[in-house]
Amino acid sequence: MTSSLTQLSDIDLRSLKTAIETRRISPPFTEIQVSRVLSRQHVPAVTQCLKDLDTRGFEAAQLALTIDLLLHDRSTGMRSEPAVDLVTSGPEA
Repeated sequence: MTSSLTQLSDIDLRSLKTAIETRRISPPFTEIQVSRVLSRQHVPAVTQCLKDLDTRGFEAAQLALTIDLLLHDRSTGMRSEPAVDLVTSGPEA
């Protein structure tokens, strides 16, 4: 469900968050609304994600907070690659 949001760039997430906060995008979410903010390739999946979250009771402030959490996690969260790359060499290796 929210995996479509994780596929968006930081710029797209910020644009989506602003559109939700300013009510340019609001329930019932439509592909036309979302296409005004995001590129066409992301529109169907993100629209469905927003509809699913709305069905679960998420309001605009909660949607914006969810996007903020994604952005924060990207900037400070765990990285997929290890912080240290250990290389051994020598006759014992």
